[in-house]
Amino acid sequence: MECPVTHTQESFKSFMQDVLRKYEILRGLTTQSTNFWDVVVLTACNADQEEAFNLQLERKVLHGALPASRYLVVPDEVPVKGCKIGAGGSTFLVIKKLKECFPAEELAKKRVLLIHAGGWSQRLPSASVLGKLFMPLPIGGSCGYDMLDIKLALYLPFLPLMPPGIFLTASDDIELFDINTVKLLASSFPIPSGFVALGHPSTIEIGRTHGVFACELAPNLSEAAFLTCSRVLQKPTVDEMRTAGAIRREGLNSAVITDSAYWFDMAIVEKLYEFYMLHGLPEVEVDCYGDFMQPLGSSPSMDYIERTKNNPLKRVRELLFEKLAGSSFNVLFLPGKLRRQLGQLNLLIGR
Repeated sequence: MECPVTHTQESFKSFMQDVLRKYEILRGLTTQSTNFWDVVVLTACNADQEEAFNLQLERKVLHGALPASRYLVVPDEVPVKGCKIGAGGSTFLVIKKLKECFPAEELAKKRVLLIHAGGWSQRLPSASVLGKLFMPLPIGGSCGYDMLDIKLALYLPFLPLMPPGIFLTASDDIELFDINTVKLLASSFPIPSGFVALGHPSTIEIGRTHGVFACELAPNLSEAAFLTCSRVLQKPTVDEMRTAGAIRREGLNSAVITDSAYWFDMAIVEKLYEFYMLHGLPEVEVDCYGDFMQPLGSSPSMDYIERTKNNPLKRVRELLFEKLAGSSFNVLFLPGKLRRQLGQLNLLIGR
């Protein structure tokens, strides 16, 4: 369970209703709105899933159930037989695809939503054919909503704050937060660069299985803040969190700031593309969270690189550290933010 916050269930309900109302207006428009993503990219685990995703997108467009945008589906490639490339490898392929689809000067102006959706949904067999992203949900208008609709709607409040770049998210989680928090931040929000990650309060136990940010002390854990970060920890032990200064409070109300979605600018897109062009698609499973984010912060540690016995992966991590270390990195802390994954829908409905 997430740690207690001061925001009420009513504020979450109000947020969802407001966001979905705005999304419903955009849904089915035949001309693209500046209030929506310029490009939406879905990843798929192979060519068969790519075809299935494209068929679903075509069906939704036919029924006026998608906002106007450029939709792309990018399948994983297998550099060697039996190799999984991970969401990090998929991200390299997405950037390659974007480079192929848009001239450099045009791509530099795009706000891209990247939804990592490849996988077999083994923990949700009912979603194994079309994936979690196209799971129908018991909400929406006459056409009904699926997880894709929710993902397209949820991050709309960040668009006014977001310069061109890629906003990266998973396909199987739903984040709730108070939209007014973001509106209040907009007036004083610095122009972001490098990486900006969404952070939310969680228990230490949750932190042990997620990414954890060691941030500067927030004035108040019930207030939104734009924080600098010294280190990013991935599935850390309690001692590692404490040593890094990631535990915000001690005792019964201890809390950490954990990860979910994140954004990176076009300068980072270029760095990742340079990596891909120089080294090719890694023949190991690369994590777009642990392997892209642990080099970040004002005082990153290279300890995580040595934790794997996989020498090719170790080398990829070393090269990514060299490429990404020193990049600007901040955390947009949203105190009322709750993250639920599919399989936890009973908890989400309870909210």
